[in-house]
Amino acid sequence: RETPIIFKSLAEEWFVRRYVPTCTEKTVSLTRSRLERYLYPAFGGRDVKSITPQELLEFLVRVQEKSVETGHRLKNIVSQVYRFGIAKGVCSQNPASDITGALTPKHTDTHYSTIRTAPQASELLRAVIGYDKNYIVRLALLTLAYTFVRPGEVCRCEWTEIDFDAAEWRIPAEKMKMRREHIVPLSTQAVH
Repeated sequence: RETPIIFKSLAEEWFVRRYVPTCTEKTVSLTRSRLERYLYPAFGGRDVKSITPQELLEFLVRVQEKSVETGHRLKNIVSQVYRFGIAKGVCSQNPASDITGALTPKHTDTHYSTIRTAPQASELLRAVIGYDKNYIVRLALLTLAYTFVRPGEVCRCEWTEIDFDAAEWRIPAEKMKMRREHIVPLSTQAVH
């Protein structure tokens, strides 16, 4: 008789070996919390081969009664743990794959204003250039327009990351979601 592979042991190995090295500290902390708050109490001591798609679905449906988003996040974590286990050869099926489409869909009908035409982009840029309420905010908005980075990256930018001679902004890997350095070419407007 083969030794059972306990869900918590497999999840911890996946977390340490595959997840932590590729994610930001904040993301790692959120996933750790979800493992300990939801998944370990429900499945932590179970053999990975004994967890059925039906009981995983029942568990996730109960979670979704309070938070649809959390249910989807937990399903994603379980799926990654099982994919890791399949790659290791310790299990052959992923119960999370078998319930794809069975959860309550995420709420996605929020629509945000979008710039779709060159005249709209020109109008927005003129409004930003003419903004005189706060000089720092105006510069941050212009930097966003000239670089197409996320607002958080502009807020966390440090002067040591900017190479004015090469016209590059090198965002260090530890600041990036995928843990890879990101090089942003800087236009003449962004440099000046």
